[in-house]
Amino acid sequence: MVHHDEPTLQRVPYADSCLIASGSGIHQDCDLAHVDERPSVAAIFDIDGVLLRRTAGIALAKALFRDRRPGPAHLFHVAIGAVLYVAGFRTPYATHALAGRLLAGRHVDRVAALCAAEADALLSAGSHEAAIDRLGWHRRCGHRVVLASGAPAPIAAALGARLGIADVVATAYGVEAGRYTGALLEPARVGEQKLACIEKLTAHLQFRLEDAYAYCDDFVDRDLLARVGHPRAVNPDRRLATLADQRAWPTLRWS
Repeated sequence: MVHHDEPTLQRVPYADSCLIASGSGIHQDCDLAHVDERPSVAAIFDIDGVLLRRTAGIALAKALFRDRRPGPAHLFHVAIGAVLYVAGFRTPYATHALAGRLLAGRHVDRVAALCAAEADALLSAGSHEAAIDRLGWHRRCGHRVVLASGAPAPIAAALGARLGIADVVATAYGVEAGRYTGALLEPARVGEQKLACIEKLTAHLQFRLEDAYAYCDDFVDRDLLARVGHPRAVNPDRRLATLADQRAWPTLRWS
């Protein structure tokens, strides 16, 4: 069932949305039960399929490939990752192996510059307008917005910076002497790993997950949705749509 429990807002262009400060006051479109003098409620947004219509990791991989093609030693692995993704095996291995191979050997500053440009392109042409609306709504209510995604950390951080979001949970890669090694520092931030990071972050911020909102589109994030007080299934895949219906979680259709 599709629920429309929060108000529909006039769209806030993403270029302006970062100017809305947390705790900016009580607005008529806020749920007053969740407004405090300081941000005390977390609003957790996935990136792929929720904030964006495209996949951030693949967008990054394409930008890296255009910038500089990998050498023969890495090209085979890049090709395998691309084939797996195109074939529909959009697992953490497929996306992170592809991104990791393309990141290997690149200077962090060059990657940051590429990610900043790609973030602009993704947000201007590839974001869900309803997601940008909802970000603005949470900020009006004084909530603290968090991006939580399995996407590679460089592109996730660039998207967060462009939107004025300081709290970003994403998949980090190793760096040595200012260059990416291409190896994952820790397991990809999906499923249980994402939830564990969110629990640590909200504990550090002294927020209660029982008060938090979470917006996810993939069945793999079912544990996060079950953990928060205000789960939202956004354009859910088949299994998540079934689970949301069983648990009476609101389902949002963003186009």
